[in-house]
Amino acid sequence: MRRAVWLTLLLLGLLSGCISVQSHRNAGPYDIRHHTWWNYYQRGRLYLKDGRFAEAQKDFETAMGRTPGARYPYAEERWRARTYGMHMIEGYFPHRELGICLFEQSRPVEALQLLETSVQMKPSARAKFYINRIQKQLAVAAAPPRIDLPAAPGWSTQKSYKLHGRASGPNAIAALTINGVPEFIELASSSLRFEHELTLKQGSNVVQITATDVAGQQTTTNLVLQADWSPPEILIGRAGNDLSLACRDNLGLHEIRINNRVLTPAGTEQTVRWPLDPQTPLNLSATDRAGNRIGWTLSGKELRHLAQHKPPAPPRLQIADADKTITLCTPEYALDLYAEDDTSLRSVQLNGEELLPRNTPVFRSLRRVPLAQGINPLRLTVEDSEGNRVEKQVSVIYRPPEYLDRTYRL
Repeated sequence: MRRAVWLTLLLLGLLSGCISVQSHRNAGPYDIRHHTWWNYYQRGRLYLKDGRFAEAQKDFETAMGRTPGARYPYAEERWRARTYGMHMIEGYFPHRELGICLFEQSRPVEALQLLETSVQMKPSARAKFYINRIQKQLAVAAAPPRIDLPAAPGWSTQKSYKLHGRASGPNAIAALTINGVPEFIELASSSLRFEHELTLKQGSNVVQITATDVAGQQTTTNLVLQADWSPPEILIGRAGNDLSLACRDNLGLHEIRINNRVLTPAGTEQTVRWPLDPQTPLNLSATDRAGNRIGWTLSGKELRHLAQHKPPAPPRLQIADADKTITLCTPEYALDLYAEDDTSLRSVQLNGEELLPRNTPVFRSLRRVPLAQGINPLRLTVEDSEGNRVEKQVSVIYRPPEYLDRTYRL
C-alpha cells in the first residue's frame, strides 16, 4: 500500500513537471514570467510594433511606475539601461514610446508633452520625428514666419560673410533655405537661430532667405551685400601746362587726396587738373567705398620728366617679379603695375584682358589676380599710340598647403 502511494506521488510529480515545461514552451510572446520594468517595456514594444496601442500604453505606464505592477519601476530615458549585473538593454525610451502610443490613439497634446520630455532627457531622431508630425497636426491658422536679420554691413573688402539670424512664428519653423539651399533642421521649433557662411562675388550680392512653418506658410527676405576688394586706378596725363589726374573705381570712389587737398567724388571717376610744379613732389591717393586704397608719390624728377617734350619712345612697364617664377600658398597674386609712355598709352592688357579705361600717358593699377592650382602665366602687354609694344611676364605657381589637400587627410 505504502509503495503504491509513493508511486502515485512520483507519477504526479513527473506529470506536473511535464505540464509546467510544456506550458512554458507554449507561452506566447506577450507572456511575462518576471514582473520587472524591462519585461513590461519589452512587451510594450511588441504590442506597439503589432499596432496594439492600448496594451502597449499600459505596459509602458507600468514600466515607468505610473500604474502599479512592476517591481522597481524605472522612468528615465537611457541609450543603454542596466537591468541586473552586467546585463543591459539597448534603447530604453519609455516616455517616447508612450508618447507614440498616445499619438496613435489620437491624443496629440499628451503625446507631445511626453515626447518633449524624452528629448529633454535623451534626444533621439525618433522622438523628433513624431514631434514634427504632431506640431504639423496642431498647426493653427496664424501669421506666417518672421525672419530677423542684422543690418546689412554695407561695403565689405572680404570674400566671405557669416550670415546669422533668427526665424520665428506662431507655428514651428519646419524648413529654412538660403539661396535655395536647405538648412538641416531635425526638430521644428517656434524660434530657430541659423548661421551660414556665404561666398561673395565682387559687386552686389543678393542673399535670399526663405522660412517655412509646419502649416506650409512661407516668408522670404532678401539681404543685399556689397563686396569690393580691388582698389581704385590712377591715370596721369598732360592738360596744357598742367597735370590731368584721373582716379576711377568700378564700384565707386570715396575719397581722393592730392597733397593736402581732400576731394569727395560723387561717382566712379573723378578728373582733377593740377598745376605741374617739378619742384614739389606730388602725393596722390584714392580710396573706394569699401575702404580699398591706392597711394602714389611722384618725385620732382618724375614730374620734370612729364613736363619735358620728348621724342617718341617705346612705353615703359614696371611690375614686381617680372620674368620670374614664384610659388604661393594663397589663391591670389597681388599685381602692382605701372605703365608710362612719352606720348600716350593706348592699351594695357593682362592675358588678353584690357585694363586701360582710356588713353593716358601714365597708368597705375593694383589688383588681385585669382590663381588656379598649378602654374599660372601672367602676361602683360603695353602698347602706345605709335604702335610700340612692350611685354613682360610673371609665372606664379599656386600650391595649396598640404593640410588643405584631401590626399593628406586621414
